[in-house]
Amino acid sequence: MAAYTKYNQQILIGLFKFCMRKATGTFIVATDGPTCQIVIDQGVLISASYGQSKGLAALQEFKELEAGHFKFSDTYKLRMKDNAAIDNSDEALSFLGFTQYLESLAPPPVVKIRKVGEPTPAEIVEPEPEPVPEPKRKIISMYRG
Repeated sequence: MAAYTKYNQQILIGLFKFCMRKATGTFIVATDGPTCQIVIDQGVLISASYGQSKGLAALQEFKELEAGHFKFSDTYKLRMKDNAAIDNSDEALSFLGFTQYLESLAPPPVVKIRKVGEPTPAEIVEPEPEPVPEPKRKIISMYRG
């Protein structure tokens, strides 16, 4: 997501977080121009509208936003026309950079640096475990006097 500006990166991350939480409602972005509205149902993108653009065309414009403020309303689920529908939410999220966002959350891989002459893990032979001796029986003496 390095190619995005600070503003649209924050807005996209906001959308991604609601999708990851399996939220239901409308993600609304207010800009100096038209308002962008994306309907989410249990984390799945259902439809999008941005000015006169609908569906994937609206997401293309949404991705290129340079400034705006977003809010999420779980009480307001906007009903849009069929031309605003998003047929494949996974592809739409991938288009917006969701996959790269998830990868950025993953911890970096752990790399162990070997010293010169240190054996590789394949060369290390684990010693055989020593056999466990059977417990000794305690002899109980009884005095019968």
